[in-house]
Amino acid sequence: GAGMAGLSAAWALDRAGVGDFLVLELEDAPGGTARSGECAVTPYPWGAHYVPVPDPANRALVALLEEAGAVAGRDPAGRPVYAEDVLCRDPQERLFVRGEWYEGLYPRVAGLHARDATTLTFQQTESESERFMQIVENASKVNCHYDLYLLLQNQAQYFIPHQILISAWGDFERSSLTLDVVSSLPGVRTELLAKCGLEPLIKDYFARFIANERRPLQLDGPAIELARYARCNCAIHTAMQNMQCVQVFGVRNERDDQETLYVALNPEPVVNGQAGEYRAFLIDSVIAQIDVAFRKVAALKISDIAENRQSIRLPDNLSTRERDVLAWLIQGKTNPEIADALKISSFTVKNHAQRIFKKLKVSNRTEVAAMFRLARA
Repeated sequence: GAGMAGLSAAWALDRAGVGDFLVLELEDAPGGTARSGECAVTPYPWGAHYVPVPDPANRALVALLEEAGAVAGRDPAGRPVYAEDVLCRDPQERLFVRGEWYEGLYPRVAGLHARDATTLTFQQTESESERFMQIVENASKVNCHYDLYLLLQNQAQYFIPHQILISAWGDFERSSLTLDVVSSLPGVRTELLAKCGLEPLIKDYFARFIANERRPLQLDGPAIELARYARCNCAIHTAMQNMQCVQVFGVRNERDDQETLYVALNPEPVVNGQAGEYRAFLIDSVIAQIDVAFRKVAALKISDIAENRQSIRLPDNLSTRERDVLAWLIQGKTNPEIADALKISSFTVKNHAQRIFKKLKVSNRTEVAAMFRLARA
């Protein structure tokens, strides 16, 4: 194609004296997303391709810019002088966290909330910066629940260790909430909420979060009071009885006057080495990215899941793990992807899949997916 990569390759071949090549392009003009355009007001780039002013030792890039007319001349030392009309300042990047703007794309420097009389400065470690930027990148790529699951199971675990993450949003005072559960534990799935609700527990945590001035809240041991809300022996409530630490985070959407609460549960206490204010800033930054990712994926409709289960009439002899594998098979995931999601080997996934096919009386995963599509129709 005649985008930046294709044109650069053609330019390099031409400079090397190789002329026997073609650049193929499906569009009417070359340039790809780097093409320019023009409207009644001003010319504009279709997609901006900025590069830092190159080191003189980068001869290939200097030569390319020189041919493009970006080099106006040379200084007495022989270094290129670039034309003013092609130069621009580095982009100014900043983060909006906890109601305030902070300079930079990720939180290297943070301050206390404006209501505090003093200001503290924190330096993020290189490891934290790299992990945070990975979260930013992965959050931007989330398109489905599987992508969301991988985001939460990888780099996010460094900042927010958890085995269960519950997302709740809506009006916490006057109406029912929409809940979503993400977990790698067998059987801990959103669909169980059709039979056993978690709203009283979530609303209790929300009240504590508000009382904590909307700052990240951590509860350990008896303070989490999970037993008080245990209503059944389902996989969610059973797993929650083994949790020893609950972390509560929130995001408020001023546009639609709704709150979103994130409750992370872990079987072991979470020991935080960072100072309290620094950790609050850091976690708020991570939760902001997780919130962006959640908003890109439609909520699982519990009623639809229950209806599909009833219409398909899954065999009672499907094990909990087989049901987990089946949930991913329906989404068209490969064995390696399912293995990564469930933290088991591809060989184990293959064995589960074969047993599922036999119990559902189908021959392959295509027939499984077709079965569920027909049920939804």
